Amino acid sequence: MVDRNIIDQLIGLLTSPYIWAALIAYLGGQTLKIILELHKQHPLTVRDFFASGNMPSTHTASVCAMTTVIGMLQGFDSPIFAVALMVTMIVGYDAAHVRRAVGEHGLVLRELIDRDHDQEKLLANLAHELTERGDRKAKRSRTKGKLVKPYFSRGHLPREVFAGAILGIVIGVVVGLICI
Repeated sequence: MVDRNIIDQLIGLLTSPYIWAALIAYLGGQTLKIILELHKQHPLTVRDFFASGNMPSTHTASVCAMTTVIGMLQGFDSPIFAVALMVTMIVGYDAAHVRRAVGEHGLVLRELIDRDHDQEKLLANLAHELTERGDRKAKRSRTKGKLVKPYFSRGHLPREVFAGAILGIVIGVVVGLICI
């Protein structure tokens, strides 16, 4: 038999304003990305809704929304708010610096692959190495008979992280006010 306390906790998780704030910020940010991409001429797909990068940073929006609600409901001087604030700052820094740099490296690698006259061999070696390391995408691309270039995510510009932070704080304040 399942402990009643666990069921109550799971129900509490589903009704948690912290989770809802983060989820609403994520969905709102991704929806904004799609709206901002509509002016481009390429057709949008469902995959575009879940893509990373572009304006605003939904990672930053999600953690800012949750952190704001934590501050409003638990106190801005609480230990849990301090932890959430540090995690939020790390996520924002990572989005604007680390992930952006990795994305730029990915672009350079793709360009080098395009310029390589023996790119089929290069991609075959890459796919083989990734398959040996357990990468499912590499396995899939090889079984379809075509070799694909490595995936890259461009990360965020600082203004995209800032926009995500503002979006998250606004959503966090609204959710926090509803719950007070």
